[in-house]
Amino acid sequence: MGKTLVLGLGNPLVTDDRVGLCVAAELKRRLAGLPDVEVAEDYWGGLRLMERMVGYDRVVVIDAIQTGAPPGTVHRLRVDSIPTQRSASSHDVNLPTALALGRLAGYPLPADDAILLVAVEAEDILTFGDRCTPAVEAAIGPAVECVLEALAAATPPAGPHPAEGSLSGNLLNRRTAMISPEMLRRYPYFAGIDDECLKAVAMIAEEKTVPAGTQLFSEGDPADWLNIIVKGEVNIQYVLGSGEKRTVDTLVDGDILGFSAILEPYKYTALGTASKDTHLIAIQAKKLRELCDKEPLLGYRLMSQVARLLAHRLEGARVQLAATD
Repeated sequence: MGKTLVLGLGNPLVTDDRVGLCVAAELKRRLAGLPDVEVAEDYWGGLRLMERMVGYDRVVVIDAIQTGAPPGTVHRLRVDSIPTQRSASSHDVNLPTALALGRLAGYPLPADDAILLVAVEAEDILTFGDRCTPAVEAAIGPAVECVLEALAAATPPAGPHPAEGSLSGNLLNRRTAMISPEMLRRYPYFAGIDDECLKAVAMIAEEKTVPAGTQLFSEGDPADWLNIIVKGEVNIQYVLGSGEKRTVDTLVDGDILGFSAILEPYKYTALGTASKDTHLIAIQAKKLRELCDKEPLLGYRLMSQVARLLAHRLEGARVQLAATD
C-alpha cells in the first residue's frame, strides 16, 4: 500500500470548520498502531498543504465544504473536482494548482488519483464555537467510515463528480490566507495573548502588499479590515470642504491602520493612502470583533492601542489648528 497520510484540516475555534479535525481525532484512535498510516491535523491549504503531502503514496484529506447540499452531507471528491484558481498570489493557490506547481518543482507527490478529499457539508463556517452544528456533528461518524473504507480499498473510491463549477471553491483554499501566529507575536497588541487565541487571529488574517499611491479606504467606507503595517507608510487625511486633502497623521512600521474596524459604526472616518510601497497584515474585522467578545484580553489590548492612536491624532489636529490661527 505504501505510505499513507490522513490529514484533517480546520480551525478548532470555528463551529463547522473544525469538523475535519474532529474526524481526524477519531481516526487517530481507530488507526493507532497501523503501520504506514499517519493521521495528522493541520490548518493550512494551498502550497503548504502540498508540501505536507511530499513523500506519501496516498493521501486522504478531510475538510469542511459548502456546496449548497444539505448540512452534514459527506462528499468524496477527486482533486480534479475542485475548480483550479490561477493567481499570482500564494494566498490564493488552491490544491490542484499547488500540486501542479509542486510536480514542476520535482517534489515526490502522490498521483491525483491517489488523493481523496472527504468533505463534510458545513452549515456555519463563520461563528466562533467549540462544537459543530448538530447536522455536521452527526456526520463525523459517517465521515470516519468513509475514510476507513478508502484506506481498505486498493484505490481510494470517489463518488460521482459534481457538475463543474458546483463547488464553492472554499475547500482547501480558504485557509491559505492564514499567516503565522509567530508573525503576530512581534507586535505589542498581542502581548500576553495565549497560543490558541493568537492562532485564531492568524486564521482570519492575510498579508497584502500595496504600491505607493494606493488609496486603501475613504471616509464612510465599511471598515471591513483592521491592518497592521509591517513595512511602509500610510497617510491619514481629511478632505476639507474646498476639496483639499489635509494629512493629520502618518502611520509607519508597526502601527495599526483602520481602527474604525473595531469601533461602531464600523466605518472609516478618514482617507488612507499609501505614501510608500506598503506591506500589511490585514485582519477580517467582523470575525475579529467576534473573537474579542470571547477573548477580553485581546479586546483590551486592541482598544488600548486605539486609545493611544486617537490621543495622538487629536494632539496632531490641535497643533495644526494652532498653526492656522
